[in-house]
Amino acid sequence: MAPWDQFLTILRAELDPEIAGRIEARIRAELGGLRLTIPDVHRVVITDEELRRTLREHRWNVDATAQATGLHRVTIYRRLAAKKPPRREEDGYPGGRLVR
Repeated sequence: MAPWDQFLTILRAELDPEIAGRIEARIRAELGGLRLTIPDVHRVVITDEELRRTLREHRWNVDATAQATGLHRVTIYRRLAAKKPPRREEDGYPGGRLVR
């Protein structure tokens, strides 16, 4: 079931049938072409320091770090690119390319 249909099902269950029907009709008429996006309540929140610590623990292996943190590996690359590049002596970064 698509999120939009789930939303309408919840409305029907929680409201008086007449009110739910009017709301559903208006939503479909006014917003029918829009996609309903439901925020992910399970979003992973990790600080930059926690990310670097986990990268060090996994010898800068991005796939292993992604599994350990629950972040997608592309997110890890993006966050690293947005920050200063790691220094070998500070972060234990082996140099060269990050391991995948």
